[in-house]
Formats: sequence, C-alpha cells, structure tokens
Amino acid sequence: MFDMRPSVTKINFYRQGRGYEEDVTVREIKLENDEENFELGFEMTLAGLDFLKTPKELIGDDDSQYNPFYLYFILYLQRGQRDNKVISFNSRYVTEDELKMGNLDISFTVTKFLNRKEDDGLDYNMDFITSMLHFSVFYSYEENVEDISQYINNPYLTLFSTKIPYIVEGILNE
Repeated sequence: MFDMRPSVTKINFYRQGRGYEEDVTVREIKLENDEENFELGFEMTLAGLDFLKTPKELIGDDDSQYNPFYLYFILYLQRGQRDNKVISFNSRYVTEDELKMGNLDISFTVTKFLNRKEDDGLDYNMDFITSMLHFSVFYSYEENVEDISQYINNPYLTLFSTKIPYIVEGILNE
C-alpha cells in the first residue's frame, strides 16, 4: 500500500481583522464585552506534494501520476460521549498543478465567535474537558463526503486535529 498523504509543515490559528501583535498566534479565545467578536483564522502549509506520484509501472505512461484530492476543514462541537454537532465545514480541491508545485499555503476564516448574550441557536455548554470544540483537517479523493465521522475518526485520513481553546459557561457551569 502507498502512503499518499502530504506532509503538514506549518499549522497556525490567528485572530483576523485587528492587526495586533498578540493576534498572530491564538492561545485562547476570549470575548471581553458584549460588542466584541473573534474571527478565528487558520493557516497551514502542505509540503511534499510533488512527491505524491503513483509509480508509472502501475498506471502506464499515458496517464497522470498525480492524484488531486479534496481537503476538508471541519469545526464541530463534541458533546461529551453523546454526539457531535458541525459548526462549520469547508473544502478545497488540490489540483494537479498545485501538486506539481510541491508546497501549498492555505489560509481562511474558520468561524466568527460572537458574544453569547444573544441566542445563536447552539444551546450548549463547553468546559474543554467533557464538551469542546474540535477542528480537524482530513483529505479524500471524493468530492462529497457523506459520513464525516468515518473521516474525522480515521487517523490515516486526518492530517490535523485539535481542540479549540474556548469555554462557554451554560446551565451546567452556573
């Protein structure tokens, strides 16, 4: 079996829009007042893409050796051992031309955190231990993934996964 995964050489979460020095790398997400919001940005670099070629003896001389794929970025709430709730889901197609370049820098807005004084439809409590936000990056050769759990729980397909340092006190923490 071939290992067709790219190398992840850079990962960073940052705060978008303010331009302060402390926003370059996020260590915690805090909303100081009722008016504040927090736009969470994510950047990563994939490397070794130009090495991800299927050997010619398996495909013939006329076919491309490169296998373009989809990257999926998912932010979800894990509620204890019960279930997961998707907050945001984005995808990006990595083309054959991008594979040939070797390295690929990706950055985008993951989500915007708003002050929780108003109801946002997400009736949850997060304590970072039993219920928490997770962010995962996985890849697939399929354009539309149906069962996300088969990807986020598969260590081979997951390129990156982490908890997001954000706590929301709800009725369980009052």
